[in-house]
Amino acid sequence: MIASGPEPSAASTRTREDTPVVRSTGRADAARERDTQAAACAAQLHALQALADTWRARAEHAEQQLDLERDHQRRLAAQPRAATSGNGDGDGAPAAPVTTQPAAKTTRATAAGGQP
Repeated sequence: MIASGPEPSAASTRTREDTPVVRSTGRADAARERDTQAAACAAQLHALQALADTWRARAEHAEQQLDLERDHQRRLAAQPRAATSGNGDGDGAPAAPVTTQPAAKTTRATAAGGQP
């Protein structure tokens, strides 16, 4: 065996990553990253909860509107038939059909220059 000098001790063989200062800095970095990730996760959860609350409120409003419309339709259906049929004169006779005639086309006389 060729001797190249004194053998390094266990303390001197520590790598730079093993020093207490580097370890504590690494731990602090990891803690900051962990805190950042936890804050981002909490923000996402809060946003999802807000969206769920919004969707719930919209669904409840839609159900209320549907209930109102159903009640309105029930009231219309419950009205007496005589009041809805007829021409509104109260005599019960059906209203006369309304026919419209197309308007007659009018022609304009043109002046000598071709302008109306």
